[in-house]
Amino acid sequence: MKKIIILYTLFFAFSINIFPQVPPHAYNYNTFESSAKRLDDDNLTKEIKLYPNPVNYDFTLEFLTLDIYHIRILDNSGQKIFEQKEAKEKIVVNCQDIQPGFFFVRVLNLQTNAYFFVRVLKR
Repeated sequence: MKKIIILYTLFFAFSINIFPQVPPHAYNYNTFESSAKRLDDDNLTKEIKLYPNPVNYDFTLEFLTLDIYHIRILDNSGQKIFEQKEAKEKIVVNCQDIQPGFFFVRVLNLQTNAYFFVRVLKR
């Protein structure tokens, strides 16, 4: 249990340092506003689906609302490996060039300023 709490704390600290933040009316694709709110599990399932996880070749991000999203994928060192600035409905991300291990997916809803952040395993 102690290891889980430590890992969660490190994961949270990592996500705060990697993703600074800005309000939607002054949106800059390089930053995110601290007023952005993370989607809780109940609202997340109503808005976004990410599958499969773990991934072999590609994964799908499906958006269940009509909003516009900004997607950023980072490797473990924090380097950006993929970015899509205005995504709608559904996007398939090819992961064949990503090294096996963990990477991070951050999706920001540009209308509501809510975000989704998840760790994905590449086999």
